[in-house]
Amino acid sequence: MTLHTRRKKSADLPWDVYKKGFSFYRGDENSVSPRPQRQTEIGIGFVFRGASKLTFGGRVEKIREKQLHLIWGAVPHQTTWLAPRTSFGVVSIPLSWFVSWNLPGEFVQRVLSGDFIREPNPSSRTATDELLMLQWERDLAPGHSETSQKVALMEVEARLIRLAEAVLSAKPAETLTRPSPVNSNVSGDSIDKMTSYIAAHYQEPIDVNDIAKAAGLNPAYAMRLFRKLWGTTMGSFLLQHRLWHAQRLLVSTPMKIFEVAEESGFGSTAQFHELFRRNLHQTPANYRSHH
Repeated sequence: MTLHTRRKKSADLPWDVYKKGFSFYRGDENSVSPRPQRQTEIGIGFVFRGASKLTFGGRVEKIREKQLHLIWGAVPHQTTWLAPRTSFGVVSIPLSWFVSWNLPGEFVQRVLSGDFIREPNPSSRTATDELLMLQWERDLAPGHSETSQKVALMEVEARLIRLAEAVLSAKPAETLTRPSPVNSNVSGDSIDKMTSYIAAHYQEPIDVNDIAKAAGLNPAYAMRLFRKLWGTTMGSFLLQHRLWHAQRLLVSTPMKIFEVAEESGFGSTAQFHELFRRNLHQTPANYRSHH
């Protein structure tokens, strides 16, 4: 297995600065997201009890109990359903750590390309993963020692190396799921067609009319329906996909900024700069230099 060996030195920064973005979140049945979200960090999720559904990059992922999963938070995602009494945890990892760790390049590219990664052998990993997640929750709680947090950091990296090895040696169907409709009713089917169209064509110069046409809807009605069911506009959803793609290219390729803008579906480099800075609060060049 070829490992991704580019590594940054933590000694270059104080630990309290270096660890920014390394955290643990505990959620329950009330943690449904009102609208799609985007974060820079990598997320390791684990459902301790219950089940959930996550709309991720325009498709629905069903997350079962006690199966570790991994996503890049820059891909638009939204928790749309949680079973009663569900309890889950998410470890957030700074993107800069993820791309510098000893992980296989193919695995890193799959994550940054928007794959939803699952542990392919959950039955053999359940007890260990549950104990690890509970330990990381304690180690990353406010007030815990720097030593505990650094140990957790090493354990997270080691667990992802094992996950990468398992994923790359497994059949695709064991680690990735096929797109599922957001809903089974007419409105849900229309939303599914629109989100799927955006996910497939966001690099192209598409607009609201194209998206509505893909679902066979009047543009004005399509915009109202999309906002009602997603809590955001079609334009915003499209923009988030383009920004996610640009972020991936900035951290994983040597492409020039204008090439990234064009490849991500932006009409011009000036538009790309403006929208990137407005949404991510930094320039594309600064984003690349920090990741």
